[in-house]
Amino acid sequence: MATTYTELLQLPKHDPKDFCDVTLFNEMADKIDAAMAKAYRGKAAHNLLINSDFRNPVNQRGETSYSGSVYMIDCWKGSAADLTVNDGSISVSRGSRDYAIFAQFTPSVQLGKTYTLAAENAAGEIILLVYTPEENMSNKARNFSTAGHNIIARYSSSSNMFYIGAASTVDTTLDLVWMALYEGSYTLDTLPDYVPNENELAKSKEYAVRTRGHGWGYTVNSTTIRLNVPVPTTLRIAPSIPAGLTFTVIVDGSAKTVTEYSVNTMDNGVVRLTLTGTGFPTARTPVVGYANKEFVLSSDL
Repeated sequence: MATTYTELLQLPKHDPKDFCDVTLFNEMADKIDAAMAKAYRGKAAHNLLINSDFRNPVNQRGETSYSGSVYMIDCWKGSAADLTVNDGSISVSRGSRDYAIFAQFTPSVQLGKTYTLAAENAAGEIILLVYTPEENMSNKARNFSTAGHNIIARYSSSSNMFYIGAASTVDTTLDLVWMALYEGSYTLDTLPDYVPNENELAKSKEYAVRTRGHGWGYTVNSTTIRLNVPVPTTLRIAPSIPAGLTFTVIVDGSAKTVTEYSVNTMDNGVVRLTLTGTGFPTARTPVVGYANKEFVLSSDL
């Protein structure tokens, strides 16, 4: 039998004679008020984080584990951290290091405004950190009940940006279900229910795109090719491309192998690569090409 709204709000159905006591009416009215207020807050509050539903995160790099100071699941970077993508959560641990930080830069955060960082761990514990960003802000932190498991807000002098995240300084893993960053000050009673942002994959692809590098282009001269690789959305800035790829280009009916390449420009949904080799035909000869494996074009912060 389907659950009714009154059951969801824990509103009992009373016998008519019960209502000689008006307090029963008032109790139900208070519960309805509280439920409606929470629903409104959930609509009004906007989670400023990207890809923060760790039950099913966007993970274009495709690994189930990451280690070190590298980008991990989309838009999140480790600092001396080990990360495992589980079924329904992620696990952050320090491994053999002194600490681990798992963080996201937050360029939308503004000085002088108040923000609430919230997180839930796999045990169902929700904690909050309310803070106001300041120039050269020192570390702000709030602990889970497990000592050494924290959520943090910091300022990075090297990148001149604020970031938030989670940290672990103990041997046990910090298992996270979600995180959220809201403008304003909330308590556990007023915090809206966590709802994943819409179009997380599309938002993530403004920072990174997974591709096989299939593209078309032309020869510039006997040593240079421009290869246009289409991307589904305009990246935040011209991306970087990983080392260790091999491109195959078909030119004048012959396949050539290229191992020297770089990003040239980005324009109108196309990332233009420069491929360098020898023995290419004369300028403006049409070319098609692709890489030997999938890779990520990264415009991460």
